[in-house]
Amino acid sequence: MTSRTQSGVSEEKIVIDDVFFGDVWILAGQSNMQLWMGRLKTKYHDEIDMANDDGIRFFLVGESASPCEPSIDLPGGRWQVVGLDDITNLSGVGYFFARRIRKSQDVPLGLIQIAIGGTPIESWMSACRLKNLGYLQADPMDFPSKDGLTAFQQSEHDAVQKYRRSLDQADRGLAGNWYERDYDDSDWKPLALSQAWYLHDAFAGPGVVWMRCKVEVPPLYQGHPAVLDLGTLVDSDQCYVDGQLVGETGYRYPPRLYPVGHLGAQMQITVRLRIDTDQGGGWTPGKRHCLRIVDMDQAQIDLDASGSWRCRRGLWAPPAPIEHYPTRMPAACFNAMVAPLAGLQMSGVLWYQGESNASRSSEGYGRKLIGLIQDWRRLFHRPDLPFIYVQLPNLKIEGQQWPRLRDEQRKALVLDHTAMVVSCGLGEDNDLHPLNKKAVGERLAYAAQSIVYGADHPAMGPRISHAERREEGIVLHFAEAGSGLVANGPLKFDLVDSSSGGVPESLSGIIASSDMILIPLDSDRALGNPVFVRYAWAHSPRLPLAGEDGLPVSPFEVPLDQILPSR
Repeated sequence: MTSRTQSGVSEEKIVIDDVFFGDVWILAGQSNMQLWMGRLKTKYHDEIDMANDDGIRFFLVGESASPCEPSIDLPGGRWQVVGLDDITNLSGVGYFFARRIRKSQDVPLGLIQIAIGGTPIESWMSACRLKNLGYLQADPMDFPSKDGLTAFQQSEHDAVQKYRRSLDQADRGLAGNWYERDYDDSDWKPLALSQAWYLHDAFAGPGVVWMRCKVEVPPLYQGHPAVLDLGTLVDSDQCYVDGQLVGETGYRYPPRLYPVGHLGAQMQITVRLRIDTDQGGGWTPGKRHCLRIVDMDQAQIDLDASGSWRCRRGLWAPPAPIEHYPTRMPAACFNAMVAPLAGLQMSGVLWYQGESNASRSSEGYGRKLIGLIQDWRRLFHRPDLPFIYVQLPNLKIEGQQWPRLRDEQRKALVLDHTAMVVSCGLGEDNDLHPLNKKAVGERLAYAAQSIVYGADHPAMGPRISHAERREEGIVLHFAEAGSGLVANGPLKFDLVDSSSGGVPESLSGIIASSDMILIPLDSDRALGNPVFVRYAWAHSPRLPLAGEDGLPVSPFEVPLDQILPSR
């Protein structure tokens, strides 16, 4: 707005309205932090429609990568208001965190979301830090320019599209119209959806598999709208009903929820599955598959029990070409999405990441996480910047390295003003992206209330301090146990003795005091060196040990100090 003074000099005024002063939190990590409210709608049916709090503002930073050097400007985004703008793309963890904080603190909240699915921790660390830690051998300036990266990414994308077109052209199923309603599949192999896909030879390698099922619809449901819920599949699928394509999904993780219109007396379901790797593919074990009747609460037709599924190979093929993503390169996300935030005053960081590092060797992740926290604290000139992170939940699929990764995450608690949310028990054994983001967000808020907002309760459950050998057995010492440890079931521990070949031996423990567990062991029992004690060391463990407030003790592995008093 421009005006003139009496002397004729122009004055320009800039008017800014709708300004809030409050706390700003960063939401960072990979897909489980990114998992958006729209994806959670099946679990939290009314949350999006009921969200109405203009004291929560959010900024979704555009996904970007810059492996070469730090950027100055953010790659797009704008401030949005909960209750005014659409929150379907906002992090579910972040939203439930903010909602819990708003109930306890009279302060507006700003959420800056910078999470990207599939990114390893190295992409969120500075090149300088990675190099100092010995994790970056190449000079970042040797990496391709942004234009070079774009060209490289486009060439890989083109190769994948060419591969998929070649599958379509060679697929006997497409050529033979296997998706048609009246196609004769009587000579196809029977298929039980509850059977693990790796036990069926049709799913043993890359290519295309077709599956069909005829469903009889009870008269009660006929004429009602419905949604096919097919769980998840490895890797991508196209779904037909009565010969018409009703939905498709391009990769393995999203739930397959396909609207099918109003039901008739009978329907023919056909699924065309593309498998990309030599590891094979198929239905994710343990998921339920059903036809949900939209306007009849809880009504559904169980597709697992239909007994009429059949399958046939449409094509065997070589594995799909691999696509590399610039956002997964070392320092790429730090440079593009973290560095431009330098100078902003932050109240804290919420971090949910680790899945991409657990899929390879997870050794050293704790060192990297400590380095990342120090990196960001340096960038924001806050040596005490609160950093609250989520330990990986329970998972039986893709979880080979998760016990080790969880323990590596625990090691970052050596830094002050940190807390770790234990999420085992909040996940789903057969889903990399569990939907229970409300409980995770609220545990993050509980920790923030303690270390940021001065609440008189612990930020997290008791933490293992150390283990020692005594005459009566092994004693486990815990820090921050409050008024005492609580056992919600038998306490089992593994003794890993190098002299026994490292084969875990299961032992029982009892609560000996408010902050100690005793694992009875004969005093003359000889042990090798080194020896470790493990708790809840499994892909999907139960956590019976907790603190007074119910927050569980984290899974752990600790070395045993062999101290035996003289007799």
